[in-house]
Amino acid sequence: MPTQQQGVLELPGFKPVPWIVDRPDGPSHKLAVLLAHGAGGDASSGNLPTIAAAVAEVAPCLRFTARGGSLQHRINVTKALLAAAPTLLGLQHVERWVLAGHSMGARGAASIAGEQPAAVPVAACLLLSYPLHPPGKPSDLRDALLHQLRVPTLLVRGSKDAFSTQALWDAALQGMHAGWRQVTVEGGDHGLKVSGQDSAQRSTAALHSVCTEVQQFVREAAQRAQEQRAGEQRQRQQQQAAAGASQKEEWQAAAAKAAAGKKRGRAPAAKEAASKPKKAGKKQRRS
Repeated sequence: MPTQQQGVLELPGFKPVPWIVDRPDGPSHKLAVLLAHGAGGDASSGNLPTIAAAVAEVAPCLRFTARGGSLQHRINVTKALLAAAPTLLGLQHVERWVLAGHSMGARGAASIAGEQPAAVPVAACLLLSYPLHPPGKPSDLRDALLHQLRVPTLLVRGSKDAFSTQALWDAALQGMHAGWRQVTVEGGDHGLKVSGQDSAQRSTAALHSVCTEVQQFVREAAQRAQEQRAGEQRQRQQQQAAAGASQKEEWQAAAAKAAAGKKRGRAPAAKEAASKPKKAGKKQRRS
């Protein structure tokens, strides 16, 4: 059963950052998820606790609160937190991250995940209600971050999200270079809530479906990361074996050269000995 830890982290240059880690039982995990909240929210806003609990059945999930500031400020806090997480938050075994977020948090996740060269070892990206444009301003597109992604991406969106007009959203997806798949909550708004008759039940059912998709996505990311580690290990072993074989060949060549040199050194000495006349022995007198 997943367990939860909470605390406040002092990061140089930033206000104290409250954090929450939901983690599964069992052996140490090599992959973890960072889940960022939207503008004006915190680590426990909206559906984040439910999604974090679902993720924690598969991999550790780190949430944090970073209120206020610009998108760049959020990105800077996120990077500082990721750098500190291995030693300060008990995530020292984590080698790769799934960067996730809701709304503004999704923009921050996409920004970091799309950096080249990568500032963080990112295995995948999970974008919840990515704000493609401000409400009522479809001309102010924010699709560039989506198009720079090069890691597998899961996009979760409500069909009635005012931050992403359907036609513009479809066009933005066509411009993506990363492998992606989409989960659409029919009738869902920016918070993935469904309005109308039986809205509570429908919203709960929709969130359950989203959590199932997220779990599967994280499992796949963990599996790919494991296969990548195995491939890297095989490559290192092959390189070590090749280096060992090359060194052995060098040793053998050096030994053969040394042996040949000794043989050439003995040959003149033997020839000289053969060319010297033998001393005649004394003849015995006969009486």
